[in-house]
Amino acid sequence: MPKFSIIVPVFKAEKYIKRCVDSILAQDNQDWELILVDDGSPDRSGEMCDGYCDQDKCIRVFHKSNGGVSSARNLGLEKAVGDWVLFVDADDTMEHQALSTIAEVVERNSIDLVLYSINEVTCKKNIFRHQYPLTPNSIYDRQDVEQQMLPFACQSSSFVNSPCNKVYRRGIIEKNQIRFQMRVMGEDWLFNVEYLQCINSAIYIDISLYNYMRNGESATSRYIPEQFQLWTENWDTKVGLIKKYHLDVDVEQMMREMILKTFYFVRQVMRCEITPDKNPRLLHDILHSSYLAVWLSATPRSIYDIRANLYLRIKRLFL
Repeated sequence: MPKFSIIVPVFKAEKYIKRCVDSILAQDNQDWELILVDDGSPDRSGEMCDGYCDQDKCIRVFHKSNGGVSSARNLGLEKAVGDWVLFVDADDTMEHQALSTIAEVVERNSIDLVLYSINEVTCKKNIFRHQYPLTPNSIYDRQDVEQQMLPFACQSSSFVNSPCNKVYRRGIIEKNQIRFQMRVMGEDWLFNVEYLQCINSAIYIDISLYNYMRNGESATSRYIPEQFQLWTENWDTKVGLIKKYHLDVDVEQMMREMILKTFYFVRQVMRCEITPDKNPRLLHDILHSSYLAVWLSATPRSIYDIRANLYLRIKRLFL
């Protein structure tokens, strides 16, 4: 059995998939299997994946009807046989020493989760290195996970959002049947929060092993009408975690951040959806949401103008 199972969901990736797969083939540790999941791509992505499979016995390809990145990753999890699982997006790449670096860490330490830094590469080839406020090369035990990682996950989603800067024990994923939820956003955060609750140890290595290639076609650059609803669902999960583990979290700060996010989302809705012949039902639902009322209760007078603007701009639509 291979040490690593690398799962790559593929959809409309014919421009990027060669770059991605080649970065995996070039790894200086070859103890891996690559699982390419063609999520019903209408372009040549699936055909290109088959070509790689014909060339290398360590590459397996699975074709399915389009169901989104969560369903593709879940199929990859069902097919994986490695001790450790990594997720790579089809438009991104891995540094050539990524697997050897990770292998050295997991062989030297008894851990359940490995985290590492990421390079964000813009379309102009500018590189921004993303680090995390964790102590490099220190073992985080179960108590640390509850007292440091889970609170940070509630207050700053950037730490846990992506599955692409982490290495997971497949045995823990299977034992607890952890899967990605079928959502248009926020599924990564939920997967990682669920995994954090099942582990006894973690380690952060302050080395950039993954290249996130930012492009305008990514899901994070799109307007998502369901965004506010998904935020409220994540809010319930965060509140549940805070109560369950008695987390030391600044809830009022979380609420203020949600107001700011809601305000900018409202502006996005008004740009994308509001026309004279369209009923702004989404804005009506936001205005009358119980979550909005709770979040506004933590809004300080220093940003009262944002609070007032949020109300007045929406209400104006109903006059």
